[in-house]
Parts: sequence; structure tokens; C-alpha cells
Amino acid sequence: MTPGRGAPSRDLVVYAAGGGMRGIFGAGALQALAEMGVREHLLAVYGLSAGAFNGALFAQGTTMRAMEWYLHHIPARGILARATPAALLRGEDMVDVKEAERVLAAERLVDGEVLGRCTFPVRFGAVERDSLEFRWLDARRPDAIRVLLASSTIFPFVHDGVAIDGVTYIDGGYREASATGAFAASIRTPSAARAQRQRTGVGRPRAPRWAP
Repeated sequence: MTPGRGAPSRDLVVYAAGGGMRGIFGAGALQALAEMGVREHLLAVYGLSAGAFNGALFAQGTTMRAMEWYLHHIPARGILARATPAALLRGEDMVDVKEAERVLAAERLVDGEVLGRCTFPVRFGAVERDSLEFRWLDARRPDAIRVLLASSTIFPFVHDGVAIDGVTYIDGGYREASATGAFAASIRTPSAARAQRQRTGVGRPRAPRWAP
């Protein structure tokens, strides 16, 4: 449907990259975009690893809580309590995935119901553990926290990975170079072009704006 006069065009695709604790800087950048009012122009949100968490909260409209997570929750909740040099040398898991899942759910930091109501795609990048193929997983589902953890398990520090729909995934950051190519291809598909035409009301879609 062609937007009415004065309606914002949806031509902005946000890609939130990974980087572990550098995600706090990504969260700050997304908060700045949110304060500029760009969320009403969103065509899609993509994120992987730390960027999946940032992208989820940006899509929800709660980006400021992402910075609180990096500054307070991770140290206080003991999610990285196992991350010691000795544990790394022994090949042990260094992230408490169950505790991370519990905290995310208890504090509703990532809310599958809210993401499910997003009118634009929200996708997290992850790597299939067995094939090492990179995949974009739809996060607009009730178990969005599991999808987030599949994208951000800090491989190789969580060796078992996270299972989604019978497939085990490891951190999307493991193949971030592949992710950028897959991301570029995904926003130029015919379906994306049709969505672009519908939302902007023009005969030929403009190239989506990127916000890395």
C-alpha cells in the first residue's frame, strides 16, 4: 500500500556487527540513530553476535538497555564467570548460556512478543555447527532469546552451540565476512524490491540506505 502524504518512507536497513564487548560502542551508535528518529524509516534490522543483541533492542525501541547490559548485567550476573585462562586451556565452555537465557527472559531484555509485532524483518546471523554454513535466522518468534543466543555464543567458548528447530548453531561472528555478503544479497532480493515499492510508492525502488 502506498503511504499517505507525509508518511515516512521505509528505506533504511540497519546492520549491527559483532565484536564481543565492543558491542557497547555499537549500542551507543544505535542509540544515537534512535534519538535521530530513524526507526520509523526501518526496512529491516540485521545483527550478529553482539550485534544481534544490539539489533534486537534497537528493533524493540529499547536500545539504551543494551548499554546497561554491557556495563552492569554481564559483570554482575556472572555470565562470564567461567571465562578464565585455565578453562580455555581445558577446552571448557566459558559462557553460562542457561544463566544468560534466564536473565534475558526474567528482565525481558529481548522480548519475542515485541519482536514478533515488528512490521519489518529482524534477523540474526548464525553459523551451522556441522556444515559451517552461514544463515540469517528470523528473530520474530516467541523463542527469540534462543535465536539471539545461537547468534552470540562467542564461539569457540561455547562448544556445544545452541539448537534452533533441530539445528545447532554457533556464533555468527565466526564467519562475519560471509555475513556481510549474505546481508548485501538479502536486501536486494525481488521480495525486498517489492516491499520497497509498496512502502515508498515509487515505481522503481531506491537502493536501501545502510546504517552499519
